[in-house]
Amino acid sequence: MQATITGLDEIKANLLKFASAERERVSAGMSLISAQNENMGKQDRPWTDRTGNARRSITGSNANDGVIYTSALAIGVTYGRFLECDFGGRFSVVWPTMTKQRQNMLITLAKVAGM
Repeated sequence: MQATITGLDEIKANLLKFASAERERVSAGMSLISAQNENMGKQDRPWTDRTGNARRSITGSNANDGVIYTSALAIGVTYGRFLECDFGGRFSVVWPTMTKQRQNMLITLAKVAGM
């Protein structure tokens, strides 16, 4: 007995289309997360602005290679490492923001994934 299976090309094309759409949704979600992290970092900074340079230099970004999606938060002024690492962490903004946003990031990704 022999069986012939047809429609495999259609199944493969539909799976590829689904995967592509899913990657687009996750990428959009990661862009949203990066913007939210940046906004929160700028709002919740633990120091008093003198020039506003440190606050303006806080940036959220994201990247992906189609498999691994990454969101990052950084402070771009030269003295940013002192704000982040010195003074017992009193002026740190990057790690506390990412920690506070952890649950929100998961919720955002679940929403864009339709869960």
